[in-house]
Amino acid sequence: MLTRAWNFGKFVNGVPASDLPPVFQKRVEELARFSKSGHNLCLQILQAFAIGLQRPRLDNHLVHSSIPLKIPESEDGKDWFAKRHDYDQPSGDILRFLKYPKGNEKEYGEAVRAGSHTDYGSLSLLFQHKLPGLEVQASRTHWISAPLIPGAVLVNIGDLMEFWTGGLFRSTRHRVVFLPEHTAADRYSLAMFCHANDAVPLEIVPSPFLAGRERVVAEGEEKVMTAGEHLQFRLNATYTYY
Repeated sequence: MLTRAWNFGKFVNGVPASDLPPVFQKRVEELARFSKSGHNLCLQILQAFAIGLQRPRLDNHLVHSSIPLKIPESEDGKDWFAKRHDYDQPSGDILRFLKYPKGNEKEYGEAVRAGSHTDYGSLSLLFQHKLPGLEVQASRTHWISAPLIPGAVLVNIGDLMEFWTGGLFRSTRHRVVFLPEHTAADRYSLAMFCHANDAVPLEIVPSPFLAGRERVVAEGEEKVMTAGEHLQFRLNATYTYY
């Protein structure tokens, strides 16, 4: 088996969305705190992205002005993304524990442990433990290693951000590969997938910075999807249900 995983939904009032194995049930309070902390970190990053969607006007009328073009306050301003990511509202938020059992590509018959893909949500936070293995595709052309950095959290942009910005912020294509150190030891990682509220439509952010950009359309999309519809669309395309 290339990967083993356990998904946690949101913890409502500290209660998990489903029954947990005993090893996790013993630490349910710690898991609930971590889930909420991860969500709060996503909100801070999302606010920074909203602030970044502004620039000074340099046209003939305001060439000497520093008046910014930004998301209007009437449209939630710097909180445009954050206000669409409520922990207490239905969404696709997932906290995932991942284990890659020790082995090598000869044993499994391939060099890739998790195939090339983008994540379905807004942002993904990745916590790697001891062993590297993650690669990201730089400029959609070649793969580079995402090394372990002590005390750092790796942030991937997801599909929703690409929709909202008309492709300005592109979702991060990534994969996990076999490395020599995986032969002798299991590899563990922890991922926090941050999703918008299910009912949020995937229209372009109302920022003048994005004026003229066309909305990115998902393959097979016939209308403007909501975040929840996009998640189900991607899951249906990825998994076979029996």
